[in-house]
Amino acid sequence: MFVVVPEVGVDNDGAENKTLDEPDGMDEGMRNRDRTSSFSAENPVGRMRRRPSVVLKYLDGDHSPTHHGRMHLQSEERLETDFDDDDPEHPVVVTFLHGLEYVQELALPLIIGAIVAMAMANFAPDTYEYYFTSVYVPCPANSTSGGHRRGGSGCKADRFLLYDYPIFGHDVTLHFFANDFIMVFHFGLAMKEVTEALLPGGSLNPPSKALNPIITTLGGIIGPVGVFFVFLELFKLMGLFDPELDRGLTSADLAKGWGIVTATDIVLAWLVSRVVFGDGHPAIDYLLLLAVVDDAIGMAIIAIFYPDPENAVEPLYLLIVVAGMAVAFALRQWHYRKKYKEHQNWHPYIWLAGVLSWVGLIKTHLHPALAIIPIVPFMPGPEKEALDALDEKLEAEREDVALDDMGHGDGIPIDRDRITSVRDRALSAGTSQEDTDRRLAELMKEHHDHARGRAITIQAGLYGGLVGHGTEDALKVVEYDEDGTAHRYTTTLDSFEHFWKLWVDLGLGLFALVNAGVKVEKVGAMTFLILISLVVGKFTGILLCYKIAKKMGFYPPLGIRTRHIYMIGLIASIGLIVAIFVSEVAFQDKGLQGDAKLGALLSAMMAFVCFAIGRFVDYRHEDVAEQEMLQVLEELEQEEKRHPSDIKQEPSYRLTPTSSFAADLDMHGNDDEQHVNSNGSPATDNDIPLEVMKVTTDNALTTGKPPPRTPRSKAL
Repeated sequence: MFVVVPEVGVDNDGAENKTLDEPDGMDEGMRNRDRTSSFSAENPVGRMRRRPSVVLKYLDGDHSPTHHGRMHLQSEERLETDFDDDDPEHPVVVTFLHGLEYVQELALPLIIGAIVAMAMANFAPDTYEYYFTSVYVPCPANSTSGGHRRGGSGCKADRFLLYDYPIFGHDVTLHFFANDFIMVFHFGLAMKEVTEALLPGGSLNPPSKALNPIITTLGGIIGPVGVFFVFLELFKLMGLFDPELDRGLTSADLAKGWGIVTATDIVLAWLVSRVVFGDGHPAIDYLLLLAVVDDAIGMAIIAIFYPDPENAVEPLYLLIVVAGMAVAFALRQWHYRKKYKEHQNWHPYIWLAGVLSWVGLIKTHLHPALAIIPIVPFMPGPEKEALDALDEKLEAEREDVALDDMGHGDGIPIDRDRITSVRDRALSAGTSQEDTDRRLAELMKEHHDHARGRAITIQAGLYGGLVGHGTEDALKVVEYDEDGTAHRYTTTLDSFEHFWKLWVDLGLGLFALVNAGVKVEKVGAMTFLILISLVVGKFTGILLCYKIAKKMGFYPPLGIRTRHIYMIGLIASIGLIVAIFVSEVAFQDKGLQGDAKLGALLSAMMAFVCFAIGRFVDYRHEDVAEQEMLQVLEELEQEEKRHPSDIKQEPSYRLTPTSSFAADLDMHGNDDEQHVNSNGSPATDNDIPLEVMKVTTDNALTTGKPPPRTPRSKAL
C-alpha cells in the first residue's frame, strides 16, 4: 500500500513538512527511485512521463509500491485520536467512532430504514401512512370528507407534522423533510464528486483522458432506457398493463418511468465493489467514475423531466436561483482576490447562496432537492497542480507495473509463451524488436493520454467522509491566516463533504423509511419492468459500449479487462436511492408508484448475486499487476490484428542493378570478373544501370519511386 503526499508542504502549524513518517529502512534512494520500464533508455516509454513532485510512502512493510498490484490512498487509514491511552474515556470514544465508521461503510441506516419501512407498510399500514408517507393522495369522490382536503391540483391527507405552518404551501412532514431537505445534501455531495472530477486535472478533465468510461456510462443510461421502452410495449401487447390502463392511466403515464432506470446507487455500488474486488482494485475506480457521470446525467434528467407534479412550473422564480449563483460566484471571487489567499469556510455557500437557490426552486415548482447543485461548483477545491501530480504519479506507477515482466504474489501466472508469440508474429511480419517495442511504447502513450481517467478524488472523498478518516495530504492547499502564516488546509469543497457525509449517511435511513414502504398485495408489471430494465439494460448497455469503445481504439485504464466489466455491469444495476426518489415524482398513481419502488428495491438484491459470483470468480485476491500485463498484451495483439503490416517507421528504398543488366551478368560473367564499358574502360558503380526498389515487409523488392529528395547516387 502507498499513499501520495506532497514532496514539500506546510503542516497545520506552519512548519515545513516534506513527508509523513516513513517506515524504517526506507533510504533516500528508495524514496526517490524512478522505476523504469523494461525498454531501453532510448524508448519513448521512458521519455513520455513527467515525474510529478510527489513521493510514495509504503505501508506494507516490504517497500513494494504495490501489494498484488493494488494501490491505496492515505485517506483509507484512520487518523490517530487525541485521547491518551490511559484516559478512561479512550476505549469508549474509540469504540464509538469505529462503530460509526462501520455504520457508514456498510450503509446500515439505508438498509435498516428500507427493511423497517417494508415491515411497517405491510403489518402496520395505517401507522406508516400517518407518520411517514406523503401528504398528497388521490382525491376521493368527496374530497371534503374522510380527513382529506383540497390542495394544489390534488388532495391532502392528515399526516404527522414536524411544524404546524406550511413552507411555501408545503406541509412539513417527515416525508417532506427527508425528500426536500436531506436529499439536498445527498445530491450536493454527488455534485461535489462531479465537480472535483471536472476540475482542471480531475478524472474527467480533459474528457479525452476518460473516453472509455464516458462512452461506457452512456451505455449504462441508453441501455436501460431502451430496454424499458421495448419491454413496455411488449408488456402492453401481452396485456400485463391492462389493470393500469383500465384505471384510466395512459401509455404516456406509464412511459414516465424511464428516468427511474437510469440511476446507479453510488453508496451501495462502493460498498459492493469493495467487497467483490477488494480495496485498491482499479475496477472500483472505474465503477465510481461511471456512477459519478451517471449521477451528473441523472440530476439533469430530474431537473428537466420531473418538475413538481402538483403545480405548474413558474420560470420567473428561477431568477432567485440565479441570485444564489451570483452570491456563490462573489464568494469565490472574494476568496481568490489575494495572491496569498485565506482559508474560506463552506457555510456562506450553503446558508446564503444555497438557501436562495432552494427558495427559487420550490417557488418555481422544480424539485428543491437539487438546490445546491448549481452552488457547489463555486466552492474552492484542489489545485490543478495537485490533481495533475496525483494523477501522473498513480498512472506512472500503473504503467511501470504493467510493463514489468515479473509476477507478484499468488495471482494468475503470466503466460510467457504468449509474450513471445506476440513479438514473434511481429518479427515474422518484418517488424524488428525495436519496432515492436516502439509500438508498445505508442500503446502505453495512448493509455497515458486517453485511458488514465480514474476516480482518485472520488475514492479519497468517500474515505475522507468516514468518521475517523482525513483528507488526502496531496489534495490539501496552502492558505494563509490573518497574520500571513501559511497553513495546509483541507479545501472548502472537501470540508463540505467531510462535515455532511456522516449526517447524510444517517439521514438516508429516514429517506428509506419514508419512501421504501410498499404494501405488497400483488407484484405489478411495473415492478418487473423496472427490475428487468435495470439489470438487463445496465449490464448489456455497459458491456456493449465498453466493447464499442475498445473497437474505436479507446482502451480502458490499466487494470480493467472484460472480465471486470461483467461484474461492473451487474453492480451498476443496483439503483436504490435515486431510483426510489424518481419513482416518487414520476408517477402520481399510488399503485404504479409502489410497483416502481418495489422494482427499485429488488434491484438491491443484485448485491447478493454479485457476492455469490465473487465467491467463484475470485476478484479479491487476483494480482492486479498481472492483470495489467495481460491487458497490455491483449491490446498489443489487437493492434497487430488491426494493423498487421503497419511498421512504425518510414519504408526503406534500395538502388539495385536493372533486371536487364543482371540477366546479362548471369549470362556472360560472374561477380569476380572485371566489367568494362562500351569504350573499353573499366566499369565503376556509377556506370552500372540502377533502378529504385522498395523493400516490403516480407523482404521482397518491388519497383517503386523513391521518396522525395532521395539521392539516386547512393547505393545501399
